[in-house]
Amino acid sequence: MGKGKAREDFSKTENNDSALSNASIRKRVMLQTIIVKISGAKQKHMIRLIIDSGSSGSYISEFAARKLQLKDIGHETVVHGLFGGLQKKEKHKKYVINLSNVDNSFDCALNVMEQKTLCAPIPKLENMKLIEEIKDCESTLVI
Repeated sequence: MGKGKAREDFSKTENNDSALSNASIRKRVMLQTIIVKISGAKQKHMIRLIIDSGSSGSYISEFAARKLQLKDIGHETVVHGLFGGLQKKEKHKKYVINLSNVDNSFDCALNVMEQKTLCAPIPKLENMKLIEEIKDCESTLVI
């Protein structure tokens, strides 16, 4: 900070519900998802996979694990860091699943942990205009 310049006062708090909201005009945030085939020992299903680059692990919902009739391979205790510095210690069942793309040209085995609920429902992108807007952006996207 240069000499003689006033420091900004960050100690003031704003009592406004929208203070931490996204300033975007859009009402929805588009999450990265992809349709994949998921299989366990007995069942195979098409699912919508959420790509969360900020997560330190891979998770499967309790519902999906039950639907695939997965058998757990053990447990893992994880301390989840939450907003505001909160920490939550949780014990998760562990599974091995197989993922493949829709045309079966790629597949892999993946270790996952079970979580009761992964997130709120994610709406499908039904407005094709949004896809055109994304394509027109300067960033490189593969759709």
